Amino acid sequence: HMTARTGDAPNYEDALRAIVGEIKGATAEHRCQAELWPYDTNEHDPMAVAVIVAGRTIAHLGRHDARLHREALASRGIPGSRTICAALIAGGGVVDGRTRSFCVLLDPDSMFRGDSQQ
Repeated sequence: HMTARTGDAPNYEDALRAIVGEIKGATAEHRCQAELWPYDTNEHDPMAVAVIVAGRTIAHLGRHDARLHREALASRGIPGSRTICAALIAGGGVVDGRTRSFCVLLDPDSMFRGDSQQ
């Protein structure tokens, strides 16, 4: 599994809250499909991979994971391809009066096993 970085970007948090909906309790556990899009024109990292859920960018893979993902695509003869994998969005609830950040867990191997469905 890989963890996608949501950072402190308010637009990512807003997108995650819209996707997850109302959170009851300390944490959300929202299973879904994520699209992994190689993002060659990213000004900070031309090897970046964006994580898209429900048409919204919610995170990016960390640099190391982005490179591993791109290597996996290249080794399968599909470099630069957009792919789909199973994902879990967790967090976002309120604990001790503080709103928790979200975490996005990805199973990139699911795209190659064919079980990325919800």
